[in-house]
Amino acid sequence: GTPVAGTPVAGTPGGKGGNKAHLNTAEGATQEISKTTSFITLVKSDLAYANGKMDTSVVQSWLNSADNLVKSAQSANSSSQYEKAGETARAARELANASESLMRQQLGADKLPSYGQMPAPKGQPSGTSGSSTTTTPTQAQVSRDLQHTYNDIVTKGLLLKNTANVASDANTYLTAAQNYYKTAYSAYQASKYTDASNAAKTAGQLIHAVDHLIHAATAGTSTDAPVAVPAPNF
Repeated sequence: GTPVAGTPVAGTPGGKGGNKAHLNTAEGATQEISKTTSFITLVKSDLAYANGKMDTSVVQSWLNSADNLVKSAQSANSSSQYEKAGETARAARELANASESLMRQQLGADKLPSYGQMPAPKGQPSGTSGSSTTTTPTQAQVSRDLQHTYNDIVTKGLLLKNTANVASDANTYLTAAQNYYKTAYSAYQASKYTDASNAAKTAGQLIHAVDHLIHAATAGTSTDAPVAVPAPNF
């Protein structure tokens, strides 16, 4: 089954949202780290299965980065930087999310060990994993997904450029998101809407990771303190 663009992998936050106040507590940050660690463990079980069946180099690279981000989140949590810890953990979860998506797209969600183990999205029966659908996306749907993804990439790119102290890997994920968007655009132009949908979904997950890293870099800033004012680079 190939997931349709815009459908987050079950058990993940889908990129955005979440209670900011929740992240500002030790309990909230600890929960985010715990959820992320559990999710990464599931994705690693899928990676073990996928080895030899597909090129897993990108998946392995993203999961290595996710592990490093979890360590950074744990360090921030130990230093009572709770919002930074929570946002960093969410960035790690998005990288794992993108890794999981690549394996599901190439091998089929129902072939992976994690199938049925993750919580189902709202409105779906427990154990469905939310990724068994084989519905072919329409041109209209994909066009809107690509438009939204493009705008998100541009917006987050400008924010990243004008935000200090963001994790250095954020630029790597931004570039990867841009490349996946280019792949999605080419597939769309060739009327390969499922391929375009899949590439756009991965681009979106990567840009969500960038978004969380930007929030982590600005976490805990007092409203009384000045922030960096963007230069008019347009």
